Amino acid sequence: MKILAFVADNYEDCELIYPYYRVQEDGHEVTLVGLEKTTYRGKKGDSLTADKTYDEVDMKDYDGLIIAGGFMPDRIRTHEGAVRITRDAVLQNKPVAAICHGPSMLVEADVLQGRKVTSVENIKTDLINAGANYSEDKVVVDGNLVTAQRPPQLPLWMKEFTALLK
Repeated sequence: MKILAFVADNYEDCELIYPYYRVQEDGHEVTLVGLEKTTYRGKKGDSLTADKTYDEVDMKDYDGLIIAGGFMPDRIRTHEGAVRITRDAVLQNKPVAAICHGPSMLVEADVLQGRKVTSVENIKTDLINAGANYSEDKVVVDGNLVTAQRPPQLPLWMKEFTALLK
């Protein structure tokens, strides 16, 4: 399967690096997508290079989407290409994994009405205002959405996401 993952400066290193390698362990191909094909640095200094730009990606060619947190979602939520990819992934019923601040992309994509999700506390009000049913659970699965609060939930978050890919 082909999985797409957003990358931009100030991503939360472990929230992108862990799933990037975890889904590859199951034999899936991961494509990193960014505003430009360049190298981006995480908050703690790791770096990853985008394989494609938003304009080069059509979600119909992919089987799932990973949205890490950190400051990255706040940077990319203003780019229509990233919003389009997010919206298409959800509406095409592809598995979408979002952690920490990552669910803010779901707010921008306007796909949360009636959906049960979780996130880092900072964006709880944004999710509720977007029509989501916010949960205090550390990891939440609602249909094709898998959301998690923080890095300690990475293993369970990825376990749930990879289960949806099967």
